[in-house]
Amino acid sequence: MVLLSYCIAACGVVTLLGFIGSSKADAVCEGIDVELVRSHSNQLITEDFIRQTLLNTSGQIVGENLREVDYDKIEDALKRIPFIYHATVYTTVDNQLEVTVHERTPIARLIDDKGVSALLDTEGFLMPVSGVSAARLPVITGELGLEKLLIESNLHVGDSVANPNLAAAFEIATLIAADEIWTAQFQHLSFSNDGELVAYPQVGNHEIVFGSGRLEEKLDVLRTFYKKGMNEEAWNKYKSINLKYKDQIVCTKKYPYGGT
Repeated sequence: MVLLSYCIAACGVVTLLGFIGSSKADAVCEGIDVELVRSHSNQLITEDFIRQTLLNTSGQIVGENLREVDYDKIEDALKRIPFIYHATVYTTVDNQLEVTVHERTPIARLIDDKGVSALLDTEGFLMPVSGVSAARLPVITGELGLEKLLIESNLHVGDSVANPNLAAAFEIATLIAADEIWTAQFQHLSFSNDGELVAYPQVGNHEIVFGSGRLEEKLDVLRTFYKKGMNEEAWNKYKSINLKYKDQIVCTKKYPYGGT
């Protein structure tokens, strides 16, 4: 009797699983849920843009059999968008297509000497300037060798075809983004014709010459100088602060005082 009960129960489970499997196989997409994940105040893409990408890639998904949805194809299409670094697509238990998209995080806007613009992200990848929104980012100008095709393909600053100045731009942008003082102080930096980095601070009517290399060390020296060597009167006293030389700060005063 007990054995018979087990057999009946087992048959019931198999029948139920078969029903669920058949039901799932015939399930249609009831809707699409798009989640945009960003860790910054810039908005590079919109939910509508993602939905249009889905439409262009797979047509009208809602109402279609979920077995016909090519998840890999959709993910690949989303990952080719230069503002996206990761995307996942899956189906929920209530037959919704869940699309989760992670945006890149910009830390600087680049404008090269030919007027070509790009955004630089936290991982050192280039991406186009988005027309959706533009929060406050430091602007780095000069000879950067930006090209539209390289930008749209997310060129990395360490790539062999990347302009050498891009690596320095990434280094200084990363250091600025990590420090509230430098974020407030540096909104425009530029590479001179000989590849030296110069900053034009928000406070103080002077320029800061970083030269090339040892950028973190030079920022530490500058921080100490600001704390110990700059009183309220001195902020507009200097024409330039030169950090090119190791363990030295060379300051050029305006002459006459208050002039240029």
